[in-house]
Amino acid sequence: MTILKRRTVDTGFVERRIMQGALKSAKYLEGLKSIYRDEFIQSDAVRRVISLCLKFYSQYQDAPGKQIWDLLKAEDLKPEDEELIRELLEGIELEVDPQFNHQYLLDLTEEYFRRRSLEVVLERGRNLLAIGRVDKAEQLITSYRTTQVVISNWTDPFSTDEIREYLLSEEEDELFRFPGVAGELLGGFQRDWLVGWMAPMKRGKSWFLLETAVQALEERLRVVFVSLEMNKRQVLDRLYRRLIGFAKSDEEVEYPVFSCQRVAEGTCPFGKKADLCDDCRGSEEWMPEVKLVSRRPAVVLDELKGVKKKLNAFSRMFGKKNLRIIVYPAFTAGVDDLVRDLDSLEYAEGFVPDVVVIDYADILRPGSGRDRREQIDEIWKRLKSLAGERHCLVVTASQSNRPSISKRILEAQDVAEDIGKIAHCDVMIGINQTSDERKKKLVRLNLIVHRHKEIEDEEVVVLQCLKLGQPMLDSERASLVKY
Repeated sequence: MTILKRRTVDTGFVERRIMQGALKSAKYLEGLKSIYRDEFIQSDAVRRVISLCLKFYSQYQDAPGKQIWDLLKAEDLKPEDEELIRELLEGIELEVDPQFNHQYLLDLTEEYFRRRSLEVVLERGRNLLAIGRVDKAEQLITSYRTTQVVISNWTDPFSTDEIREYLLSEEEDELFRFPGVAGELLGGFQRDWLVGWMAPMKRGKSWFLLETAVQALEERLRVVFVSLEMNKRQVLDRLYRRLIGFAKSDEEVEYPVFSCQRVAEGTCPFGKKADLCDDCRGSEEWMPEVKLVSRRPAVVLDELKGVKKKLNAFSRMFGKKNLRIIVYPAFTAGVDDLVRDLDSLEYAEGFVPDVVVIDYADILRPGSGRDRREQIDEIWKRLKSLAGERHCLVVTASQSNRPSISKRILEAQDVAEDIGKIAHCDVMIGINQTSDERKKKLVRLNLIVHRHKEIEDEEVVVLQCLKLGQPMLDSERASLVKY
């Protein structure tokens, strides 16, 4: 497996991150309790906060969050100690976060504690040598045990704890899924996965990558969106249109909807008479067809007040600080650059993403000295490693080959340049569209590969209105839809 380079350890930064996890995440505290030693933490203030969090967890099996203030009051602190802790906690969001990326921080914590454990032993050994106790120093070194022994990488699949954790975490593992029938077909997405969208040129890969980011945001997940194809203004334009549905003029906009064809034919068993009707949706009587309708947009670009109001409403509902965007010119940034910038983001803001969306992998800067196929393979391997090391979901896209332009449905052999992309992905989703379907504002999605579930021999029709920034208005099984 490709190992990503680790940054130089900043003691103060790591200890603050450990404290943050202890304040926000019960799952993190569950892992922390078995490896924590007071002597590993060098800051007295941080040590006191973490100890209170662990005590709280042992009693309530939860993280304290904002209740840390009550715990500190009960400690009867000296004024100078209380002021120091208040300064330490300033700027930290104290809400308990069930989606907190606890496993990534546990990995960071274990690495730091191994380092601190060794530093403590070496310091004691030097002190013993200084007073001539060579035998005691040798005994200390011989008996040294790292924290890696406490957290074993080995798993006993038949242990009661492992079975219980598996049963309890099966539903919790899912980060999010797309709404409606599209979500049923594609399934949910999880941490440590690499997911790809595949399509010929100009079929909407960037739109679906953005939609992936928005769906994650609506689950209050932290998202990083990396653009190598669009500049910042273009990314923001698409994002704002997706969140608000605004147009650039007040002219009528045409968009597709599903309606039951029985109504149009006059054969509705419920006697419905209307141009559009989906009252029987979900029943055996439902026979959907795609119809185009026209409406004036609710918001236009020149209404700054209305745009700002709707954006503020979204951020209040789903989190104000959960999205970060970075833009690189195509072929100027590689995976190492992305890792460096993720490290910088974590260091500067404490922002650790649950989802990293990259638009798109094929135009990341490759390594030098090898042929193009090996370079592409290495990029996708690195992205899979990134997902595993950061315990996040990584989503990107790939362009299919030239023959696929005229194909009705994409398959694994349609991947461009290197089939290894398919091997490294947990999920690969195809975006299919004929010229007639483009006119009717729809695409068909299919699962090309899925490492973790059986693939249905089915497509899903997705309705779109890209003029309003909506790549996924609605979805339905393709076998049912007439268009």
